[in-house]
Amino acid sequence: MKFKLNDKVGGPDASFSINEQEFKFLVDEVRKAESVMGIESYELSPKQISGRRYGRSLYVSIDIKSGEELTEQNIKSVRPSFGLHPKYYYEVIGKTAKKDLKKGDRLRLDLID
Repeated sequence: MKFKLNDKVGGPDASFSINEQEFKFLVDEVRKAESVMGIESYELSPKQISGRRYGRSLYVSIDIKSGEELTEQNIKSVRPSFGLHPKYYYEVIGKTAKKDLKKGDRLRLDLID
């Protein structure tokens, strides 16, 4: 954006440059738009929190012994979402279990090495 101090001064950029009053108007309108948009929040709403149970998470699909490797066969992404988020799936594959895990256990980072 170009800014000009005097409307009477010519030049190649004069036709698309704004003056002090136009700039003030622009800023005022931007502030109005910001106030209408409200405050951005990344906090989960109560509805989003209650809806989490319908999401997915990582669960043990086959019994895993302590020290055994986590594989695509013994870890699955299923509902409800009370376990480890599915975004960690490829991070946990190849890791080992710290203790015996039963089919249906929800996976947590503290259970794996």
